[in-house]
Amino acid sequence: VATNKVREHPMLISSRPPVVNILSLVRDTIARLPNGEGTRATVCVLLKESQFVSLTFTDQQIYSIVSGALDRLHYEKDPCVRYDSSRKVWVNLHGRRTAEEFERLYQADETVTRAAKAKAGRPAKVLVRKSVGPKRGKSSEPVLLPPPPQIGR
Repeated sequence: VATNKVREHPMLISSRPPVVNILSLVRDTIARLPNGEGTRATVCVLLKESQFVSLTFTDQQIYSIVSGALDRLHYEKDPCVRYDSSRKVWVNLHGRRTAEEFERLYQADETVTRAAKAKAGRPAKVLVRKSVGPKRGKSSEPVLLPPPPQIGR
C-alpha cells in the first residue's frame, strides 16, 4: 500500500516529496559523478548540494551515512554502483543505460514479481502425520503439521 507520508530522517528536511530518501539521493548523486566514478568523499560533496539535505550535519556524519547507503546500493539485485578496490573509486553501472533498457528491465522484474505473488497466493499444502497408535493416554487423532518453511526464497 503506497503512502504519501514522508518517513523522517534526521539528515533530510521534512518538507520533501515522499519518494526522496537517502538511497534515492545517493543513487542520484552517483549518476552525477564526473565520468561516472568518484571517491566516497566526492559523493559526499555532491550529496551536500541537494536541496533536500539538512545543513546541520558534520562532514563525518554525512560520510558515515553515505558509506552505509553505498554499501546497500552495492548489494542490490541490480546494483547501480560498484566499488573498484584497485583504484579506490565508486563506479556508476547504470550510466550508459538507455531509457528503453530501464523499461525492459522494469517490465521483466514486474513479470517475475507478479508470478511470485500468484504462486504465493495459492493455499499451502497441509501435511497430516498419522499416529501409529495411542501413546500414554493421548488420542490417535491425526496431527496437523504446518507447511515446511521455504528456504532460499
